[in-house]
Amino acid sequence: MLRKWEPITPLSREGNKGDATASERYSFPMRTSAPTQPFHTEPSSNSNSEIRNQQMPCSAAAADESAAKHLFKLSRDVILSLDRIGKILCINHRGVELSGYSESELRGANIFELLLVPEDREFAREMLADLLKGETREYQVRWRTKDDGIVHFDGASVPRLSESGEFLSTLCTLRDITERKSAEERLRKSEEKYRDLIEISPDAIYVVDADGICFLGNRAGAELAGIPQDQLVGTPVTDTYLPEERHLFREKLEKIRMGRIVRFERKFVRKNGEIVPVEVSVSAIRGGYFQAVLRDITKRKQSEALLAGEKQLLEMVATGVPLKEILNALCLIIQEQRSGTLASVLLLNPDGVHLDSIAGPSLPSEWIQQMEKLPIGPCAGSCGTAAYRGTRVIVENIATDPLWDVPEHRASALKHGFQASWSNPVLSSKGKVLGTFCMYYRQARIPNSDDIELLELATHVVRVAIERDRAEEALRASERVARGQVEALTYSLDVLATAPAPDKFLGEMLSTIGRMLGAQSVILWLLNDSNDSLVLRAWAEGTNFAKADPEHPFIKNPPSWKEDPALRELLFSGAPVACEDVENDPYTSIELRQYLKSRGTKKFLRIPTLVGGRVKGFIGIRHGERPPYRPEEIELAQALAHQAMLAIQLNEFAEQSRQAAVLEERNRLARDIHDTLAQGFTGVIVQLEALEDAIACCRRKEANQHLRSAGELARQSLNEARRSVHALRPQALQRGNFWEALKGIVKNTTAGTALHTTFNLRGKLRNLPQYWQENLLHIGQEALTNSLKYAHPRNFETRLIFNTKELRLELRDDGDGFKVKARRDGFGLAGMRERVQQMGGNLTISSARGKGTKIAVTVPYNLESTL
Repeated sequence: MLRKWEPITPLSREGNKGDATASERYSFPMRTSAPTQPFHTEPSSNSNSEIRNQQMPCSAAAADESAAKHLFKLSRDVILSLDRIGKILCINHRGVELSGYSESELRGANIFELLLVPEDREFAREMLADLLKGETREYQVRWRTKDDGIVHFDGASVPRLSESGEFLSTLCTLRDITERKSAEERLRKSEEKYRDLIEISPDAIYVVDADGICFLGNRAGAELAGIPQDQLVGTPVTDTYLPEERHLFREKLEKIRMGRIVRFERKFVRKNGEIVPVEVSVSAIRGGYFQAVLRDITKRKQSEALLAGEKQLLEMVATGVPLKEILNALCLIIQEQRSGTLASVLLLNPDGVHLDSIAGPSLPSEWIQQMEKLPIGPCAGSCGTAAYRGTRVIVENIATDPLWDVPEHRASALKHGFQASWSNPVLSSKGKVLGTFCMYYRQARIPNSDDIELLELATHVVRVAIERDRAEEALRASERVARGQVEALTYSLDVLATAPAPDKFLGEMLSTIGRMLGAQSVILWLLNDSNDSLVLRAWAEGTNFAKADPEHPFIKNPPSWKEDPALRELLFSGAPVACEDVENDPYTSIELRQYLKSRGTKKFLRIPTLVGGRVKGFIGIRHGERPPYRPEEIELAQALAHQAMLAIQLNEFAEQSRQAAVLEERNRLARDIHDTLAQGFTGVIVQLEALEDAIACCRRKEANQHLRSAGELARQSLNEARRSVHALRPQALQRGNFWEALKGIVKNTTAGTALHTTFNLRGKLRNLPQYWQENLLHIGQEALTNSLKYAHPRNFETRLIFNTKELRLELRDDGDGFKVKARRDGFGLAGMRERVQQMGGNLTISSARGKGTKIAVTVPYNLESTL
């Protein structure tokens, strides 16, 4: 393609070989024996003889001139003639049409001033100068039309010379190429736009031919290939394939020729040999070329690999793979993600001062030992400082960073080639430091955003793995505690069944604690509230349950416990106290420390014993050399201590129950003696008094009857007393129900006396519980006895009422009565109230001086009382 306005190399008068001259294209003679002006040219300064020669052309010349005029008129190209200064001598109709001027305006006008655009004028003057020398020229030129439009031309100009070689005029032919130029401009702009688009594209774009030779490539393509952009053109695309994959190039082109857009992934080989995974999209474009768009998918592949690795790690966590194996796998995944990375995981030691290595598959063992020796602190390398601060630590250059200003530590790191170190603390869900995750590099560098994201992700996975492992360990510990509790409880029940002696049972419980915790001895101390001193309750050493050392400070001087700060805190707070080092524990009294050391004790555990939330004492568990107390061991000791205290309480409750049973039995015997012997003796007295009256009146037969009645009542009372001692049912109830028994007792007791008795039953008699019948019978006896002894009544009424919800027993007399509020209950009334309470009923006593007494017992039915 020609550059704008650049003339083609001028043709000679004879024309270049193989290319037609303008005169040949339009059949214009370049040289004549008698020059003529056939196209309405202006008169020249030729002599009159020349004019005469022009008026007498030969017949051949006339024919040529006629053909030229015809061609001049009909040509679709512009034909014009110019003089030596560029004035238009003549112009055809096409020229007039394209210029927008009239023929009269054009003829004689200077073409440079009227039609040529200013940018083309200088070139046109140079071309005219060449024509004056007799040279022929081809060129491109632009006109500015009358309506200010632009017309593009391909032109050719030839000079017309006389026989003597003198310049006459210039004959020019111009072909309108405006539409072609517009198309070329549109194409150019389209190409520029295409170039701009592919240049700003973040993806690598290559245009290649059918042989795979690069024709065009953008900046991203040059960066991907690893070569300068100006070297892309001419590069074979197959050079970017792995040798074993180069055949794929031809296969992909065949698919593209079938009209398909081909998308695939492959490994792209850069100039330096580095392999980059790319996603490729290839399509055919115009001219037999192919456009390939390549996207670097390294990050995507890394993300996919990281996601797969994270999934693998979480599966390992879920399936209970050991923590060390999980964290080593994590380190390897991170090292694959970042070339040149050396990853490690450290866990905070239980002492809270040192870090222990748990994972670091690529780290030298010597360096691992160095890390474990250095305590954490504000200037303890990357990991030690991160664990101390609880925040991320980025060290770009270990050799110069002040955080590594520990000579031995820095020297060891540099010795193993470590130049940079980035450490992130691993924090629990509660914000507690669990350890650190670290990434080492053998060159000084700082992390970018992707590195920070990877560091955070790895730290998160470490936290999940550690917390899951510790949760499982806590669960296992809890299971051990539960098993220990069950075992101890089972053993305790066995001991309770076979060794009922309280002291022996308690000794067995303490021995169980010592056996399960591997203790030297287990001692139970109880606090005596009366004198604020400690009392030795039980001491177990192995199977010796009767151990007691008189040299123990708390035995020699019971109040001396107040000099022990840790013990005072335990009794105040109710929380366990663990002493890990008797020799150096500041909270242990001097006297107790010396005693424990003399007995070989290195550590001890104190567990408070609680009753109702109050500290009643503690259990001391002593050990020699052993690992630190674990939380689950303390929890197990607490559970066993609770069981020991439960055993003590059970013994105390058993003793209280025994004493309560003795008291209850005494009360029962007292009530029964009162209800049998006392009431029987009252009946005997009544009969003897009646006997005395009968003898005084010489009624011998009546006297004998009263004497027999008194004897019968005495025998009955004696039998009831014997039955009461053996807790047997009253004899009267063995012959019938309580109502009949009560009537019989009332009648026998009052027989032969002036007391008139009446009985009234309302409702259907129910089958009452046995102890109800006994209690109601004794209540009736007591009411009758009190009436005979104190009231001197004339009438005594017994009424029993059964309704739908309760029964009611009423005992009424018309004797002297008494003031209820002023009278204190004697043993008889107290016994009545106790019997009514046993039945869950209500006792009502109403009386007044001279108005008799009414006793009412109301008892609601329960499940034992049925129809």
